[in-house]
Amino acid sequence: MLQTVQILMEDKPGVLMRAIGVVTAKGFNIISLSVGPDLERPGVACATLVADVEDRLHARVVNELNRQVQVLRARDLTSW
Repeated sequence: MLQTVQILMEDKPGVLMRAIGVVTAKGFNIISLSVGPDLERPGVACATLVADVEDRLHARVVNELNRQVQVLRARDLTSW
């Protein structure tokens, strides 16, 4: 199942790599990735990714991203 996740994170070196590592460590294929600065908040980056995720691990990906120290918020946009 395709899952779309939006990640707000600190705009620092290595943060994107660690966030994406959460997804790829589970063996999920990232289909699309878009990253840019959050224009309303300096020092914050916004990433939107689409990944092919197993149904049983759908919520777990977002929960693990939210546990990352430099991730401010991750949310599932799949149902939108």
